[in-house]
Amino acid sequence: MNYFLGLDIGTSGVKAALVDEKGRVKAAVTKSHPLFTPQPGWAEQRPDDWWKSAAAAAKGVLAAARLRPNGVAAVGLSGQMHSSVFLDKENRVIRPALLWCDGRTSEECRDITRVVGEDRLREWVSNPALEGFTLPKVLWLKKHEPESFARLAKVVLAKDYVRYRLTGALASEPSDASATLMYDTAGRRWSTSMTSCRMSAGAPRSSDACTPPRRARRGSRQAHRSSAEGPTMLVEPSESVSSRPVKRWPAGGPRAPFSRPQANRSSTPGYVPTRFAMQYPTPGT
Repeated sequence: MNYFLGLDIGTSGVKAALVDEKGRVKAAVTKSHPLFTPQPGWAEQRPDDWWKSAAAAAKGVLAAARLRPNGVAAVGLSGQMHSSVFLDKENRVIRPALLWCDGRTSEECRDITRVVGEDRLREWVSNPALEGFTLPKVLWLKKHEPESFARLAKVVLAKDYVRYRLTGALASEPSDASATLMYDTAGRRWSTSMTSCRMSAGAPRSSDACTPPRRARRGSRQAHRSSAEGPTMLVEPSESVSSRPVKRWPAGGPRAPFSRPQANRSSTPGYVPTRFAMQYPTPGT
């Protein structure tokens, strides 16, 4: 009999459940972790607490079921959406994660809406700019914590951070990616139309601020970068996004979206592209 382990990275704790091949629950365990509110309307958690809770819950559910680890055929992950984990170039956590319920980015949301426009937000990412999404949080980080932003290399979401700790691979999937405000949900690809925008605090909306990348002739290395693979994630905030050939999924879609081996870190598709945020000026400039 094969068993499957499910881990849900929640806001109040990590829930672990062990089920058999027929979907019958053999055991379930929950391990809690703290939530911090440094200011009213703010909500943060330490990603390492998620990992500790996940490890404790997994051990607990195996013990409750009296099952050895090699009896688990596969592990499935779900988790709180929108919660942003900021990583440096060594994949170390820079600061506590900003959660889905954090409301500090209202000003950044207004800036995005003013510069991009509601119509283009709907067209490019199928969402309005809301406080819970990833992009406003990245802009907030640059504006209010420039030292942390200077270290920023990658942004991942809650369950994807636990996945990284489990496997050593950084990856995501379309559901969580749709919560970044940088993902073309309809086209199932990162939106370089969004990541090419140039934010300017206090500036009026300008059509030049959000000029989508020009399409080159088919087959060119300068072909449109908004592919299923996604644009290259920045290793350092000062670097630009490089161009790569378009990668097409086979008919019927990818077998395992955003989960190929991490042979080349700079092109791993699970990274959240942050070039949009790179264009947001530091206060006082």
